Amino acid sequence: MKHFIFSVLATFPLWIQAQYYSAFQNEYFFGRMPVVKAEAMGQTEVALGGTVPSLFYNPAGIGIIENQEITLVSSGPYYLLTEADNYFVGYARRFHPKLVAAASFHQFATGPSAFEIEINGVFYPIDKPKTTNFALTVAATPIKNLHAGINFNYFRWKYINDLSRATTFHFDAGVLYEIPVSDTRKLSLGASVTNLFFDRISFESPAGDFGENALPVIARLGAAYRMKTILSPPGAEPGDVDILIAVEYQNLLNSEFHTAFRIGSEWVFYKVFAFRLGAYTHTEDDFGVSTNYSRIRDITYGFGIILPLSTWCEGKIPFDAHLDYTSLKQPPATSSFGRLPNMRGFSLRMVFPVSSR
Repeated sequence: MKHFIFSVLATFPLWIQAQYYSAFQNEYFFGRMPVVKAEAMGQTEVALGGTVPSLFYNPAGIGIIENQEITLVSSGPYYLLTEADNYFVGYARRFHPKLVAAASFHQFATGPSAFEIEINGVFYPIDKPKTTNFALTVAATPIKNLHAGINFNYFRWKYINDLSRATTFHFDAGVLYEIPVSDTRKLSLGASVTNLFFDRISFESPAGDFGENALPVIARLGAAYRMKTILSPPGAEPGDVDILIAVEYQNLLNSEFHTAFRIGSEWVFYKVFAFRLGAYTHTEDDFGVSTNYSRIRDITYGFGIILPLSTWCEGKIPFDAHLDYTSLKQPPATSSFGRLPNMRGFSLRMVFPVSSR
């Protein structure tokens, strides 16, 4: 932890004091997300869906889930903070041909720190800050191939020991529309807004003073195109090679920063092995420091393994397992500091059949 201040100051000058609180939210909403597949695909997700963690980008995405599933995700560290971790656990189930619901828990914890927070001109030390979010998500399919969803978020931030957590409720909304092009091709369009009603969060100091700042309002728009077997060898069956290409645009409605363009691809071979590749670029606040970058760019990659355990074991194991992994070095935000140690993300997704609907 002795390198904590150095790493943050070298990467984001002037963050550490007055800008810290918003910067911590910055990492929660825009850092390495606990959506391992999306991280490997250039952070594209708004037009994909079909998994529980996709609700972080677009709550309508769970509307594609056909059965029920549990997802466990762990990723970390955050830059040089080797004890920092992201955790996500979520459960989703189809309750009706037109209705899917999910419950999830997401936590980003930095471990022991030397951060400070400024409240009304006074600085207070922060020991072990944690951001947690509990979400209830509902997605409906009012007409064929059109999914609409909403997240009900209970957002909490613990920053000073022995004080009540800063809390707020905020809502996310999104839509996802699937367009069948042919028997082997499909186009998906997705759009979402995080923090739909521009909610803010209030926090208290040990002296009883209160501060407040806004949560980011994030608009995302994207498209995804799925194809099957265009590069299969002669005699292969449809689905031996599935190819996905996705693009996404992001814009903050209450900030001039974090405008992003993303592209990602996934190649799934014989419905067992998946290779993913992506790239993104987004604007960043350089705080007027010449050595800081005003735009961040990176290449991403990762892989996945699909294990149809229920089929292989003739029902003795009642679920199929999806394993996703990525390991990516953090892109630099300043010319005076190079790429930082790897962020590793691992996801286990277990898909169960729904016994009755």
